[in-house]
Amino acid sequence: MNKHIDYFSDRQHLSFPGNRAPYSDRMAYLLAQVSSLAYKPIEVPQLVADSIRAGAEEASVNSLLQLLAKIQACYGAADPAQREALIGELDRGGLYLVDNLKHTDGNYTDTQGLVLTTRPLDNPGYKSPLPPLVIVAFRGTEKSWADVKTDLRFNMVPPGEYLRGVTWPRGAVAHAGFTEGLASVVAGLEEHLKPYAARDYPIFFTGHSLGGALANLACLHFEQLFRSEIGCNPIAACYTFGAPRLGNAALMGLCKTPVYRYVNAADPVPKLPPEAYWIKFGMSLLKGMGVLFSFPRWVHWIQRKVLGLRSYCHQGSVRFLLPVPDTSSVEEMSAHLKTAPSLVANPSTGFQVTSLWSYVLRRRKMRFVKDHSIENYIIKLHWWTKRQNADQGDTVKQADTRKNWRELNPVAAAEAVEGAPVEP
Repeated sequence: MNKHIDYFSDRQHLSFPGNRAPYSDRMAYLLAQVSSLAYKPIEVPQLVADSIRAGAEEASVNSLLQLLAKIQACYGAADPAQREALIGELDRGGLYLVDNLKHTDGNYTDTQGLVLTTRPLDNPGYKSPLPPLVIVAFRGTEKSWADVKTDLRFNMVPPGEYLRGVTWPRGAVAHAGFTEGLASVVAGLEEHLKPYAARDYPIFFTGHSLGGALANLACLHFEQLFRSEIGCNPIAACYTFGAPRLGNAALMGLCKTPVYRYVNAADPVPKLPPEAYWIKFGMSLLKGMGVLFSFPRWVHWIQRKVLGLRSYCHQGSVRFLLPVPDTSSVEEMSAHLKTAPSLVANPSTGFQVTSLWSYVLRRRKMRFVKDHSIENYIIKLHWWTKRQNADQGDTVKQADTRKNWRELNPVAAAEAVEGAPVEP
């Protein structure tokens, strides 16, 4: 016994959250598909509506139509038929479209996404085979200047400059573009999530590429907001696919929500923005050499700037999807994934590098762009999920397993059925 420890005395901090979700490959497969569906252009661009309202009294109908055509060419036409098609696809998975994300602060950043649930409060008659939950899926980078600007604003800023209403730790900084992107939709998202959070619905955040970074940042924001305003934290987990780095260690250490981060083979986006550790290490060596050698003033200036950098880092548990044969045939790729190992949990950096280089030497090519596509993530996760849960769909085998267990454990089986102890 340790005389210096008063065991279980601090009862206030002995309770633990029961609504945080453990890792699930089936949930990852579901959320990867939702992250892909988030790319569907179902929304009327907020910029269109705002521009029409602002210019309705001053501009002619023709100029408004020209403006509408120009914006739709940049951001994708909003087709009601596409929205209905998406609703149908989601319904097949037992998911109900609550709404798409709306911009509320007047700063249009092209941040888009979906809010989904299995138990809609506005449609209590909706039936879903899935348990009660809410999913927020952020859209990744598209071929739009607004998205490119968001990605390129990688200077680090205190998140409180854009995301107000919560207390951020001292020294925490985040990617400026991602922070402003989330801030442009956070008010509308809060309005959607609060009624479900108050009912303790588990909330999952997800996204691919840029959407994954936004999902991670949304976790950090809403877990603090819900604790302070509702008195609970119903956020269950965050699953990201090919997401870039978000902020520094002071920021990422704040998150209590489980974050499961998928990286597919040669996908370059999770390596961006680059870490500053190795650059700082090199400059520290150079600074040490300055004791022996004399360097020009500009070298010392660079040293001060580099050593003052705040380094980006990742957060969460990584799942590394191994390289597969470089083929455009889905059938060939699927045949390979049926038998070959395809996922490693929390691999070292050395393992990731060596597995990629061995693949490059065999195939003599690297598929940076293809490995970043959400379709490749879905294909690999599909086969991995099927291999890991081969018996889930075999109801006959499951029934036999339960029967054998009951025969071997009659007392425990009786207690489970009747809910009361039975004398042996």
